[in-house]
Amino acid sequence: MLPQHRHRTGAIVTITSAAGTVMIAGIVMTAGNGIVAGIAAATMAGTAAMAIVAGLFVGTSGAAAIASRSAAAVDRP
Repeated sequence: MLPQHRHRTGAIVTITSAAGTVMIAGIVMTAGNGIVAGIAAATMAGTAAMAIVAGLFVGTSGAAAIASRSAAAVDRP
């Protein structure tokens, strides 16, 4: 009776540890996906920020070009 009981306990422990391993693997995968998603989000945010800066730069230089053209046009008699 005792060896059978021990065997059952062993099986339960094995199942539990296997489930634990799967759970840990799941958590690690989720964390990994989170990191990947985080990196992707940061990259996207960085790209968006760069696009905004580029847009501002283009807008500013465009405005400066228009202003200089306007000034040149006004200066002409």
